[in-house]
Amino acid sequence: MDQMHLSKVLCMTKLLIPQARVEFHINNKNQASRASVEYYGAKLEGIIRNDCFRYNGENVDTALYSMLPEDYENIKEKLSAY
Repeated sequence: MDQMHLSKVLCMTKLLIPQARVEFHINNKNQASRASVEYYGAKLEGIIRNDCFRYNGENVDTALYSMLPEDYENIKEKLSAY
């Protein structure tokens, strides 16, 4: 796992409160980040089309993922490795 993905995992560990819903907004083209949150149990809720713009004016679609408290219970072992 590279440094960027390890950072995301550590953030998930610190920010994920078992009683709360957590959302991840990821550039739809960023397959590595999408795969990372999917690995840890986040569920794809949909694609938000033309959600924002890049510096060059290109429209960006955003993949919206979420985790619920019951999802967190399923991944405690994966997160405890870090």
